[in-house]
Amino acid sequence: MNRNKTMLTKLFVLTGASGCGKTTLLNSLISDPSIDVKKAPKYSTRRQRNEDDDIIHAKSINRGNFDLVYKLNEKTYGIKLNEIKELLREGKNLFIILSDIRVISRLKRELKEIVVTIYIASAIDESLITKIQANRNKKDFQLSNEESEKLYKQYLKLKSSAEFKDWDRLFECMGELIEDWEQYIPEKNSTEIRKRKLRDFHKTYIDKIHLFDHVILNHNYGNPDEMKRQAINLLEYYRKNNFKKKKESPAVFIVSAASGSGKGTLMESIRDVIGIENIHITRKEAKRNSKVGDKRDGMIAIGNNGSFSKDFNLTWFFHKGENYTGTEYAVSKKEIKKNIRRGKPQIFISNMGQIEKFRKLLGDHAVFLYLHATRSDEEIKEFQYSRCDSEEEAKQRIKEIEDIHKSYIKHIADFDHVLLNTAFLEDLYEQMFKLIGYYMNPGEINV
Repeated sequence: MNRNKTMLTKLFVLTGASGCGKTTLLNSLISDPSIDVKKAPKYSTRRQRNEDDDIIHAKSINRGNFDLVYKLNEKTYGIKLNEIKELLREGKNLFIILSDIRVISRLKRELKEIVVTIYIASAIDESLITKIQANRNKKDFQLSNEESEKLYKQYLKLKSSAEFKDWDRLFECMGELIEDWEQYIPEKNSTEIRKRKLRDFHKTYIDKIHLFDHVILNHNYGNPDEMKRQAINLLEYYRKNNFKKKKESPAVFIVSAASGSGKGTLMESIRDVIGIENIHITRKEAKRNSKVGDKRDGMIAIGNNGSFSKDFNLTWFFHKGENYTGTEYAVSKKEIKKNIRRGKPQIFISNMGQIEKFRKLLGDHAVFLYLHATRSDEEIKEFQYSRCDSEEEAKQRIKEIEDIHKSYIKHIADFDHVLLNTAFLEDLYEQMFKLIGYYMNPGEINV
């Protein structure tokens, strides 16, 4: 057995809200003969839906014959750690779908750096959940003879009332039929439950953001190849690296994001909610004219022909394209290093191309964040045309948003965390709150 191969073998845990794309991604990876991965064995009292199902059916599951036991949608699930360890020893990269945070945390404690947790963030909405659940219910829908007979009688009463135009009776029969029908639909409340869990699961992500090693963005729902490319890039990373390096406190948070993703909103939240006494906003100079909201993120506009201040010696370009020169930015190495010595966390906005530069300068103090907001193409276009000085600049920024998303897919392993910007403002600053606390006292937060 190749010992080095075993050392680099991982158990990849896919998690996320119902309908986010976990099963689609798993089956896409497993069915590709060029990718040497395997499903980790997971058992359930639920019967298999099809041959691609990620569970093995078991009549009974309890703590006597399984190491990890949990319930989901009124079904019991179980995991045997020895089976997983044996496959890992054989040099297999394993994937497993889990939605129970307690079980994920337990796996992290038991298998340590072997476990790689991946949160799938999707653009799925409630209407799509309804369709997904309806199809799932249709596959599982089986009635007993007694239930079939009861519904048949209700349909006969309904048909008779309609034929005689007995509308009062028809109204009464409709109510009875709906009541009985809902009683027999499998997981009758699961559609509403899943809608609620969509929001609840995201709140869990916020609360346990430090638990997740990576985030796969299901940015364009119905395009599983994007998810697959991200997963393959992670597999490639872990073939070369046993685990991600531990970070040192205090953290220097370096945020990369596309235009309009909420960078200003994040910085405003730090000033107004989190407080600059808890995290320092690193000053940043820009060779452009001032704009509304600059001061929210420590921005100092020095004009198109201005010169950077003496200590602002770490520079880069942003919003740069073939027909648009972009803007040059700078931060002070001296200021950043001074705050590290003071033990104070700090944050500033950069771009995707600067990761290696900041990693070399800051070492394990650098914590790379990707800020992601899900918006429609129409919303992106409307926002950019309303904010940019020219049509040319707006077009360049729209193209840049697409390029940055592609860059994230390629460099997914370089990011330590993803801030998910939703319609709820509090989500953004709560994620930042959690990360500041985690990196100040990582040993005090249990996985």
